Amino acid sequence: MSRELKIDAKELSKYSREKLDKFIEYIRGKINCEVTSEGENIILKGENIDKRYVKTLAKRFLYIEGVIDDFRVLVKNEILLLRERRKIKMKKASH
Repeated sequence: MSRELKIDAKELSKYSREKLDKFIEYIRGKINCEVTSEGENIILKGENIDKRYVKTLAKRFLYIEGVIDDFRVLVKNEILLLRERRKIKMKKASH
């Protein structure tokens, strides 16, 4: 039974198209499956695709590239999401 996992990398693509291309190559080197790119989405097709392992690989890639603090990796159903972290601006307390 073939399984398909979609990676929504829209926000990584906005951040840097070069990083998206590097991420695709990183995934191809780590997982034995068919990896295709459809614009800002990456589709993984294969027999033994583990969502948890792909999430770990995505987090490892972000760490290697030095942008782990800028992105979150979420899994929702059969979609892995790379989302940019929201930056919270703190107001200075006035005394």
